[in-house]
Amino acid sequence: MATNKATGKTERYLTSEQVLRREAEAHHKATDLTAYDFWKQFGTKVVKQVCAEAGTVHLNFEQIKNGHKRPSYDLSVKLSEASQRITGARMGILELLDSKKDVQ
Repeated sequence: MATNKATGKTERYLTSEQVLRREAEAHHKATDLTAYDFWKQFGTKVVKQVCAEAGTVHLNFEQIKNGHKRPSYDLSVKLSEASQRITGARMGILELLDSKKDVQ
């Protein structure tokens, strides 16, 4: 916690993960798809094209889609951008980052 001299308000410092999440929230749209929903809508062939353009392998995407692995922020952005370029639909950065939350 620190006091902002300009406003006099106490502010807490954000972790790097909190900063990245705020950036992702700024780009979030209600129509963003989860990895699973994207795969279900477009199929494996298109997913492989998206993975190639994003610089990852299909196996990595499968682990993300099934909730066994969570991607880095950078990979989430790359997958989101590649999916939009190839299909016009987009996997959401937040949806990708939260892909592991339900796995026990």
